[in-house]
Amino acid sequence: MKLFKQGLGLLVMISLFGMLLSCYYDKEDQLYPAVSTVSCDTSSVTYTAPIKTFLDSRCAISGCHQTAQQSPDLSSFATASAAASTIYGAASNANHASRFTWSACEKKQLQLWCANPLN
Repeated sequence: MKLFKQGLGLLVMISLFGMLLSCYYDKEDQLYPAVSTVSCDTSSVTYTAPIKTFLDSRCAISGCHQTAQQSPDLSSFATASAAASTIYGAASNANHASRFTWSACEKKQLQLWCANPLN
């Protein structure tokens, strides 16, 4: 009987400890962030910033749009600006792999740059 009471006491303590550990407080602003707290800067879109970063990380990667690989070459300003008229269409094309990696802001910036490809 004494062993049963000790076991029951231990079980109750473990259960209470488990319940205490399972309690936590969620922070609403972390679970449900505002839809858009970051503004999309379209005032000065140039190849240097932010287009080169986009192209280098999504397009001008190994096996894709680099020198002597898939056309057009998007690894430099000269070659990317020469292909500017087609870049936005390809990035927006549902059959093109890059469609998965562009945010709405990035697409807007890319569209603006393609219309006026500045370095």
